[in-house]
Amino acid sequence: MRKVFVDQSKVTDDMVSRYFDLSLHEGNRDATRIRFASYAGRDEAAFAERLGAIEMPTLIIWGDKDLLIPVAAANTFKERIPHAELVIYENVGHVPMEEVPVESAAAVAAFLAVALAPPASSAVVVEEEPEEVE
Repeated sequence: MRKVFVDQSKVTDDMVSRYFDLSLHEGNRDATRIRFASYAGRDEAAFAERLGAIEMPTLIIWGDKDLLIPVAAANTFKERIPHAELVIYENVGHVPMEEVPVESAAAVAAFLAVALAPPASSAVVVEEEPEEVE
């Protein structure tokens, strides 16, 4: 846990216990094993190409001091995902949602407000010609 946080005061005994308990939850270990196995021998070019196929609005949140996945990866995601928005937090590690919860929740709320907003009306306004005055 200490490796993923810049602000070490956020790493409490309760947090460590919560993460440990979650790791033991049914299916989590298998899911983690499968996820890590999928990275082994991955074709980087094919992966990058797949990012470009993402068509929906995408929010990427990253800490600039992430020691697990470098912030350069966030920039690559932003470049390759057509409708991506990138938020990078300074002096934050791998889990911004835990390290800066208020700021990251605000970013998600702002993103969703735009992403879920109804589309602008496509109605065409037809102006009537002025009546002739005799």
